[in-house]
Amino acid sequence: MNHVEDAFDARISELGELLAGGGPTADDLSERARRRAAPADRARHLGEAPPPRPSMDGLPGALATVMTCVGYAVEGVRGELPEPLGDNRVIGGIAASAGQYEGRACHVRNVEDLFTLERGDAMVARTTGKAFNAGIHLLGAIITDHSSFASHAGIMAREMGFPAVVGTVNGSSRIPDGTRVRVDGDQGEVTVLA
Repeated sequence: MNHVEDAFDARISELGELLAGGGPTADDLSERARRRAAPADRARHLGEAPPPRPSMDGLPGALATVMTCVGYAVEGVRGELPEPLGDNRVIGGIAASAGQYEGRACHVRNVEDLFTLERGDAMVARTTGKAFNAGIHLLGAIITDHSSFASHAGIMAREMGFPAVVGTVNGSSRIPDGTRVRVDGDQGEVTVLA
């Protein structure tokens, strides 16, 4: 395989074949992984976009509060920015964990890149998952292309106590690897300093 994590793109029915030395090739699995992780040129919704949320004004007070909280939670799981904000100097995103931090931007594109992190880096990734937990203690901040405030990146940043700006759509292509950045987790902005 080209990358160990490409194995996750094998179908359950192919696992036995892979263990026996057959099944899809490493290139096939890498291509599946590439298509799955393709940038945000895919549709945000299947079919037509959903209508805006109805007003809660007609509901009794307690029910309006509950329904507002449910809507907030649902938006937290699926809510991403529909298009990039800002420019190549100031990148907009979703404020996922409060605070400000300045440090070196370090791109993490796969699990192997976690070994390039240094203490205090601002990790820049398309998205994160539990494999990233191994390096999260080193970080000063997290920046992701995808996700919402209820994402893995946002939750881990809040638990660890450092700022996170998520859902930048294409921040990883606008933030050069190794540059100094300011991450503003209060405003949901990343500024490329140098």
